[in-house]
Amino acid sequence: MRPLRRCREDRGGSAAVELMAAAPVLLLAALLMVAAGRQASAAMDVASAAHSVARAASLETDPARRGAAARTQAGASLAERGLACADHTVTVHTTGPQRAQSVRADLSCHLDLADVALLGLPGRLTVHGTSTAPVDPHRDQEAHR
Repeated sequence: MRPLRRCREDRGGSAAVELMAAAPVLLLAALLMVAAGRQASAAMDVASAAHSVARAASLETDPARRGAAARTQAGASLAERGLACADHTVTVHTTGPQRAQSVRADLSCHLDLADVALLGLPGRLTVHGTSTAPVDPHRDQEAHR
């Protein structure tokens, strides 16, 4: 009866085996949290950059130059936030019956996720941001004086 009791009480090394079995699951969970955090952070940064882009386009007095101002501001704003987009697209829309009353900017950023690709996630993630800014009607009149 003693040998049976000794087998029951001998648990040397079981914690190491359990840790080795749980390690891949813990690693995948950590990588998934990193990917989710990166996506959430990028979404906030792109939304903030879209606001800056819309504001820059709304401050431009010449409607023909709004797109160029928006593209310039998009590159600067994304770089300022440390967001490394593989590429980005900017679309500017103006609303109003005759003269523009507001400017809407749509910004898309394509992020490279190759470093967390172990999870089977796509290698590239596209994050969108949209913002609207009013055009100051008096600013347009001051430019024509």
